[in-house]
Amino acid sequence: MTKNYSELDNNISNGDKVKVYFTPSNSNSHNLDVVQIEKGNKILLSYNTHKINYYFLTGITTIVTLSIILMTVYHIKGNEIENPIPPIL
Repeated sequence: MTKNYSELDNNISNGDKVKVYFTPSNSNSHNLDVVQIEKGNKILLSYNTHKINYYFLTGITTIVTLSIILMTVYHIKGNEIENPIPPIL
């Protein structure tokens, strides 16, 4: 998710055998949703890190969306905004 691949570059060399776990995709395109990478007994990219990042970003997005909706309703009910759609011309 962070697109910082320096740790993977340092730990994986050509010819190394790694296990890559990913979420299956319904489309025919390439799947880039990797959730865990293992090399031998060492976990290079953890599913738990992926899960924590996903839930954190989902929570932040939900809070921001609800805040925008509640602020809009508050301003419309408070008659601060008579017409919420601005005129084009």
